[in-house]
Amino acid sequence: MVFDNIKILDFTRLLPGPYATSFFVSLGAEVIKIEEPVLGDYMRQYGQITNGSDAAFNFLNRGKKSITIDLYNETEKDRLKKLLTDADIIIESFRPGFMKKIGFDYETVKAANPSVIYCSITGFGQKGSLSNKAGHDLNYLASSGLLDILMKGDREKKPEDYIPAIQISDIGAALNAVNALLVALINRFKTGMGQYIDISIIDGVYSNCMQLILPEYVVSHKELDATANVLLGKHANYYIYNTKDNKKLCVAALEAKFWKIFCEAIDRTDLIGVIYDNQKMISIKDDIQQIIAERTLSDWMDVFDNIDACVSPVVEIKEICTSPQVLDHELVDNETGFIRQPVMFSTIEMIMKERAPYLGEHNSFYLDS
Repeated sequence: MVFDNIKILDFTRLLPGPYATSFFVSLGAEVIKIEEPVLGDYMRQYGQITNGSDAAFNFLNRGKKSITIDLYNETEKDRLKKLLTDADIIIESFRPGFMKKIGFDYETVKAANPSVIYCSITGFGQKGSLSNKAGHDLNYLASSGLLDILMKGDREKKPEDYIPAIQISDIGAALNAVNALLVALINRFKTGMGQYIDISIIDGVYSNCMQLILPEYVVSHKELDATANVLLGKHANYYIYNTKDNKKLCVAALEAKFWKIFCEAIDRTDLIGVIYDNQKMISIKDDIQQIIAERTLSDWMDVFDNIDACVSPVVEIKEICTSPQVLDHELVDNETGFIRQPVMFSTIEMIMKERAPYLGEHNSFYLDS
């Protein structure tokens, strides 16, 4: 395995850190979760409990080791110091200053382990007026301005309609951490030097989610116009329509060539040239809705099956495990519910089926030897 000889101490919990380190586990790294006694990672008790832990926890922490340490107890902390000096990577997600308070900050660890790569994931980064504020995904979407952008489409909807069902900023932070850790590992292989990495979750929202919006505003100083921006769902060629059987058809025919094919498929060639008129693209949505409502989703998928018009069914969660993409790529393990890492290599094997650790399962191996 690629990371057979890499040891990672993971002080994180919930989603961003565990998701980041799960990537390294899949490639053979030894990841040791440092959990608080009794409760452990809060994600253990989050939702659907199977085998003593939440199903999402089991997925995020498969193949890892678990030890419990009271980080406020000096005797307990002493048991952890040897692992700190042996670690290749340390990743933590406490508020700025906490790891220094308990004597496990980067500078302290670096003195005994110069080549260590140390990654901190926090909501607002290690510096700045907001650095010590608590937050969760919705806070970072709100504070970054992304939530306001999501609400531009129709502010008459209920607030809950704008709360994403996925943790956008958390997932982005995890992927940013993976990228940064890989860069630091390559740099260490070349130079022998360790590294400190500061990951700000909210900074990632700007970089990962607002590439097509923020630069435009910075240059023009004009607020986002929901009627002119096709990506906000006001235009007929980037919209979701209801079918005859109360299912939904997604249309994302942004380019003129795809819009032309779509219009031909629904027998409305008169609408092809409308794509260049913002107001008309808004007003024709009702006309297209009436057409789409005349047939079932299955009927429409037969129409678009061999046509490149950027049209897709809105797959319901009960249909995910039997969808062609999931089956063709073997994305989900039906026994464990684990999701395969979304990358495939020609010769590199990735681990998928190892279970998550029980709380403190590996105390004797790592702390008592």
